[in-house]
Amino acid sequence: MKKLLFSLSLCIGFLGSSNAQMPDGTFCPDFTGTDLNGNVHNLYTYLDQGYTVVVDVSATWCGPCWSYHTGGALEDLWVNHGPTGGTGVSASTTNDVIVLWIEGDNSTGLADLQGSTASSQGDWITGTNFPIIDDGSIASTLGIAYYPTIYTIYPDRYVEESGQQSATAHYSNITSNAGSHTGSAGVDASIFNYSGETVACGSLNVEVLVQNKGTQALAAGDITVNVTSGGSNIGSATNSTALSTQYSTETITVPVSLSSAGTITIEAVASGDVNAGNNSLNQAIGFATPGTGDISFVLTLDNYPTETTWDYKNSAGSTVQSGGPYTANDANTAQTYTLPVASNDCYTLTLYDTYGDGLGSAQWGGTDGDWTLTDATGSVVASGAGDFGAENTDKMDMSVATGLTENGINELSIYPNPFNNVATLSFNVIGTERTSIELINAIGQTVQAIDLGIVTGAQLVELNALELPSGFYLVNIKSGANNVVSRVTVNK
Repeated sequence: MKKLLFSLSLCIGFLGSSNAQMPDGTFCPDFTGTDLNGNVHNLYTYLDQGYTVVVDVSATWCGPCWSYHTGGALEDLWVNHGPTGGTGVSASTTNDVIVLWIEGDNSTGLADLQGSTASSQGDWITGTNFPIIDDGSIASTLGIAYYPTIYTIYPDRYVEESGQQSATAHYSNITSNAGSHTGSAGVDASIFNYSGETVACGSLNVEVLVQNKGTQALAAGDITVNVTSGGSNIGSATNSTALSTQYSTETITVPVSLSSAGTITIEAVASGDVNAGNNSLNQAIGFATPGTGDISFVLTLDNYPTETTWDYKNSAGSTVQSGGPYTANDANTAQTYTLPVASNDCYTLTLYDTYGDGLGSAQWGGTDGDWTLTDATGSVVASGAGDFGAENTDKMDMSVATGLTENGINELSIYPNPFNNVATLSFNVIGTERTSIELINAIGQTVQAIDLGIVTGAQLVELNALELPSGFYLVNIKSGANNVVSRVTVNK
């Protein structure tokens, strides 16, 4: 079993190496399950009826799951806010929440739920009024990496990991976010989230998930996505398929050209749109570091090397080289590679972690891993360490043969991540540069700005989320001409 520090509040199951927890802001896939009484429950049916759905994915052998279950938070949520006429639901219910409890381990069965096996924590059924569904395939659909995982899923299919909260905290969270996750009567085209590249190498694929949030059907071509930089339009594209039903989506890609790091604005435009508040977002974009010659890639693995893989691709998207997953014997070892470079091309090195915590083992009592990419002149063109989530991409513009510059920000780490109220941002500024930090929410709004002035060397900065809602945020560090973007999750 891994991630020992989770034993206080979470259980790590035998979930398979393909599971990676869905980050907040993910468009939730649909699922259908049959409860122990033979009733069928479909997620999208509930969402289309206006309910917010709270899903607890647990395992009968999981101690923290049992503690949360017997604490009664979700039972209280069901009783006071569940569907009118539901078993055990109060006559004065607000009738706006569905609670579904999912047994996520395929190896368990009814006897485990009844508490009649040695491996079960107890009787999960007696006294539980909300539906219990024994179906491990739902856990796979939802990308469950640990038990219990409690998701809140809003009518527009937006999912957030709400965690082991009280019933009051759950409902307060639901009501405070409800307005931004429900649709409109008529035409309402919106941008659900940004899913494209965040580092440009001359060209950039701007990719957004566009949603029909209104009741009126939208035909192909009804939505135009415009991308602007510095006030000038740099690219446009339209939806290629009809979004005929409310909350249906399409991913739209807009290829653009950029010459430097900065912030782009993306807007979805539809004729007659009744809600302009969800049409646009700002996205910070970094720029590839220049270099020359073959690249030396040193990857120091963390305590869980079987989770780590990587690939190295050219500008055409062809894989030039790849590595991993590694074996348990490779834990905490340095792996060294030479990555070949053809002239006048842009290369991408992407690191993947199937668990979703990058090379961050220190938070589990282990040792963090790191990586460094150095060009033929000895200049560091990219580096990083610790937790980068499920994926990290470094782009390198190898068409520049002279005037090389080293990335002005390195040794970036954010701990803890996810965090509740306060996290520490640590990084190093190479040279002496005016440096500032922006914390940007999922719709591109700057919610926190910190000006460090002119600094050099190691920096420690406190990120304060006391007044911020749960969700994922981008940390945009600007130092002179350099720009680094990382992601952090607030989980309350």
